[in-house]
Amino acid sequence: MFFLLFNQRPNGDDLYIVGYTSGSTGLPKGVLFSHRNCVLAAFGGIHICAETKAPVDQYSHFSYLPLAHCYERVNIATLLYIGGRIGFLTSDVTGLLNDLRDFQPYYFSTVPRVLIRVYNQVMQRVSSSKLLVYLLRWAIRQKLQEQGRGIFRKAGLLDRIFFKPIRDKTGGHIQIVVSSSAPISDEVLDFTRAVFSCPVIECYGLTETSGILCATLLGDMNPGHIGTPYLDFQIKLVDVPEMNLVVKRDGMGEICAKGQACTKGYYQDAVNTKKLFEPEGFLRTGDIGVWTKDGALKVVDRRKSFFKLAQGEFVTPKKVEELYASSQLVSNVFVDGDAHQTFVVAIVEPNFGELRKRLGQQMNGTLSNGSIHHQPRQDGSLLPCAQDLTDEELCQNASVRRLVLNELTQIGRKGGLKGFEQAKAIHLSAHPFTVDNGMLTPTLKVSRPNVRRHFVSVIRQLYAEHKE
Repeated sequence: MFFLLFNQRPNGDDLYIVGYTSGSTGLPKGVLFSHRNCVLAAFGGIHICAETKAPVDQYSHFSYLPLAHCYERVNIATLLYIGGRIGFLTSDVTGLLNDLRDFQPYYFSTVPRVLIRVYNQVMQRVSSSKLLVYLLRWAIRQKLQEQGRGIFRKAGLLDRIFFKPIRDKTGGHIQIVVSSSAPISDEVLDFTRAVFSCPVIECYGLTETSGILCATLLGDMNPGHIGTPYLDFQIKLVDVPEMNLVVKRDGMGEICAKGQACTKGYYQDAVNTKKLFEPEGFLRTGDIGVWTKDGALKVVDRRKSFFKLAQGEFVTPKKVEELYASSQLVSNVFVDGDAHQTFVVAIVEPNFGELRKRLGQQMNGTLSNGSIHHQPRQDGSLLPCAQDLTDEELCQNASVRRLVLNELTQIGRKGGLKGFEQAKAIHLSAHPFTVDNGMLTPTLKVSRPNVRRHFVSVIRQLYAEHKE
């Protein structure tokens, strides 16, 4: 009986697996994947590999993302189909760089959070010298100009100074980078292209579409979008009445998709399955998008993430968070607001190494709870040094909060944020956002419901203390 059961050839519509959503905007839901869904999803990955025209024996992928998520399962299926090599973490993600160096992958499938961390680490090292910052940015521009002409060169003095050491730490053989799970900022995308000097593909998809829904073309160097529909997908934008979004008027709406890789619904959840599809059978992604003038799709934010302020203005928290996350002082950030308030607030997990370094540079190493001092106390004792304070004490210090808030405000202003989009008050959290404590999803995105729930009293206090 056991033998007969597993000798049966499955039909395309037979259930293959139940995979759960990341839960970034609510409770995870069980998504029904058929065999057809998963084969088509793997074909998308195979198509990306085929575009590189590399010999099969060169293909290798290092698996470190959660296998519970469809993104990594598609990677595994792709490499198994084409006969490539797959490596796995020897311990946990803290040893990722050592494993990458030893395994030397050809294909690097990653998420923006990892690329942002590499970018911030490099910027921290060069930030003490204006000359180094200038040379790095000049080197990035030169690389991008070459790549725009189809030249991917790993040579030159500046390449050896800035980029080769990073490539060596990741094995030195990466020839294609695929970023998915969340949008990546233009600055980090340009940096990644320059570092690896290879094509970087941005993908967009969700669990309900079995993975890739859109992807940028191999030679596309234009940032700020996530490409065109993949495989047999059809995509349209639909009106969102509760947000007063009308596609014909605003050019913006909810992204809806139809294709053979789309799920048929959720496990034992008829209510949410019905909500998942619009009248013409297109799957609602829950994302707000807009078509660019070149016909590519741009994701604005999750529909559930938008919030309206008391003055009637809508805020896209993802846009604000992406800008703020580019600060070297920030490890994680969560922006929130509601219809009863006229401004937004932010919860920030600081990068304590960079924060202490910046305090030493700008505050002469000493600070008090209310203002900065450079003189000893009357009793001859010195004011506390930033290096001597615990993370918790730094987070509670008003001068430190003011330093971080000022930097975020400057970054927001340079990034074109409007006044109502800027955080007017922040809370610094000494406790890291992790997957284990629920602050991050398995794909390392901030879990908005969990963070909001955890900091609900803090957010109320921020508004109470900063009434306009």
